Amino acid sequence: MIITKHKSLLFLIILSLFIVSNIITLNLFDMYNLIKYDWLPVFIITLIFLPFIIRYPYILTRKKFFFIILWEIFIISLFLSKFLNNDFNIFEFLLYFVLIPLVFFNSSILLYKKTVIVAGFLSVLPFLLFLGQWNRLAILLTISGITMIPYFSKMKSVYKYSYLIGLTFTVFLTEHRTSLVTLIIVISITIMVSLLNNKKISLKVILGRMGLSAILIGLIYLFYDNVLYSLFNKWGTYDRNTSDLNSLTSGRMDIWTNTVKDGISLFGKGEIYFEQRFGIYHAHNQFVQILGAYGILSLLLYTIILIYIIVLLFKNNKKTIYLYFFFTYFAIGITEYIVFINTFFIYPSILFFVFLGSLINEKIKSS
Repeated sequence: MIITKHKSLLFLIILSLFIVSNIITLNLFDMYNLIKYDWLPVFIITLIFLPFIIRYPYILTRKKFFFIILWEIFIISLFLSKFLNNDFNIFEFLLYFVLIPLVFFNSSILLYKKTVIVAGFLSVLPFLLFLGQWNRLAILLTISGITMIPYFSKMKSVYKYSYLIGLTFTVFLTEHRTSLVTLIIVISITIMVSLLNNKKISLKVILGRMGLSAILIGLIYLFYDNVLYSLFNKWGTYDRNTSDLNSLTSGRMDIWTNTVKDGISLFGKGEIYFEQRFGIYHAHNQFVQILGAYGILSLLLYTIILIYIIVLLFKNNKKTIYLYFFFTYFAIGITEYIVFINTFFIYPSILFFVFLGSLINEKIKSS
């Protein structure tokens, strides 16, 4: 009962904070520009988590000890780069070096994982009022929407497929290609796995799914022009004769190749590198951003963390919610910068810490 009360209280607080953080992410009412430090909302949310988490003992296994050491070396590398490039802030360093491991890498985070997921999902719904061509909103909708798929997959087919259809067309309306492609891949795999897991499918179920497919096809037909525009309009400037991939990536390819050619250094060229060099705030790619801003050492350590996450995903492959989240997070990161450091995506960053902490603690306590 006490745990339930704690969860309810945390749910209400986190839901409120996520709504505010989404306003900041979307820069509604010029909120993002009013925040002097982009890490401050994450700092506040982490402090809110602290009293709920430290009530429980900090269980340190060999696996978790190895990961925490790896994490701390990565953070030291990032902030050594920040120090050398005059971007260092002691409170931001303490957030990632001390508070994040203390709060989110505690095994008790598993108790609140579902609470955070549901709060995050609900926090995005009010912003459907602003639904339209908007990349940041598309990313919030895609991450929150895909993270909820495992829960809807346990419901009756009519609810599950209705949710998938609704989510698909909601993201379609944002006209964000990366989110669309990521969602289509996830939903296709979800449907395929669902069919393969049903060894005996009744005629009623088959007809029901055919009906849902017909509805989906009908909706695609109605929104045909919008769908094609969302997926292919940026291909219109593609020059097959010169094989110029820059048009396919909306100018990102030039940024990526030039960063690799002249932006490589051990500790990076600072967080203002891309703004000074290319006139943009971020590189629209998590790996290129880390490489250019924080250096090849930080990129190497980040890649090792990514590989470690993939290894843990294979070991916990039956817990599909991790696969859904991390695939979405890293897939979107191919053409967008949503990594937790120096980003305006607050809610996805908190969700990343919750999922990461839960994953490294899975064998300590089942979710």
